[in-house]
Amino acid sequence: MTGKRQNSNGRQANGQKPIQLWHPDVPGPLWDGTRRVPRKQIESYCRVLAREVHPQKIILFGSYAYGKPSLNSDVDLVVVMPFRGSDTARVVEIRGRVEAPFPMDLLVWPPARTRKGDYFTREVMEKGEVMYEA
Repeated sequence: MTGKRQNSNGRQANGQKPIQLWHPDVPGPLWDGTRRVPRKQIESYCRVLAREVHPQKIILFGSYAYGKPSLNSDVDLVVVMPFRGSDTARVVEIRGRVEAPFPMDLLVWPPARTRKGDYFTREVMEKGEVMYEA
């Protein structure tokens, strides 16, 4: 894995602190683990993520996109962007740069993946909600 490591003072190896979204710049109530993730938190996270990693698209899928989240639901996002190397390494890098204040499943897909014909990709592309598009 090529993700950035944090040292004991919470900084990445390059000296930068990861962006944390549980501060006054993020509008709306914070997720506290006892209720569903507020929509404003998801929108704020997507805005910061778009600003920091410059994706082509961010897609919300799963229960939060389909309107049926439970208290145990995580937020499912696909970030569409060109990248080299493994998608796992890119996820680790992105999560290290922009920390989510709620449980999240993050996937990173190259643009060609969005045109794939497998069931999962089609479902995300057809039923998911585009939160950001360049």
